[in-house]
Amino acid sequence: MSTTLRTSDSDPPVRGLTGGDRLIVREDTGHEDDFMIVEGGGQPKVKRVVQKLEVQTGSPGLSATSRAVHDLADVNAETEKRALAIYTKFAK
Repeated sequence: MSTTLRTSDSDPPVRGLTGGDRLIVREDTGHEDDFMIVEGGGQPKVKRVVQKLEVQTGSPGLSATSRAVHDLADVNAETEKRALAIYTKFAK
């Protein structure tokens, strides 16, 4: 397993988020988890970074547009516990 820990400034922006650390965990099997560690109520919280495709349909005579954006999704308690254990091991 390899782990990458970066501040959010070095990564593509996540909608609605201005701070936090990005945690990317790559398993030996090739599976990769992409998390943001953010503060919530004075405690670190884990959110999964997901990519969404926004599509704006055009009307006749106008073309449709699309763009990929990063957003945050909740994780279950087991995933949060695992990610926080990794984060505290590698955090500054």
